[in-house]
Amino acid sequence: MAIPSFAVMVAVCSTYLVPAGVVAQPITLALQRTVEPAAYAPGEDLLVTLTITAEGSGAVNALGGEETLPAGWQFKESVAGPNGDPP
Repeated sequence: MAIPSFAVMVAVCSTYLVPAGVVAQPITLALQRTVEPAAYAPGEDLLVTLTITAEGSGAVNALGGEETLPAGWQFKESVAGPNGDPP
């Protein structure tokens, strides 16, 4: 069966002081989402991986994300990435 689409929402909060005369650099985020396997059978697990990378000189102080599952699907577990623990 084909994998239904998921809605992904990411929110960022970055607050820092910029001295007078200094130009603040924007923060650019890139989101990559992969799903394995490419097709599924009902009752089998899917591995959904979200990789978020930040570019720029500013610090990202907080980052949140939300993945909406199709009706009838259940969230099983979350695994920490290399830069922190999941919520």
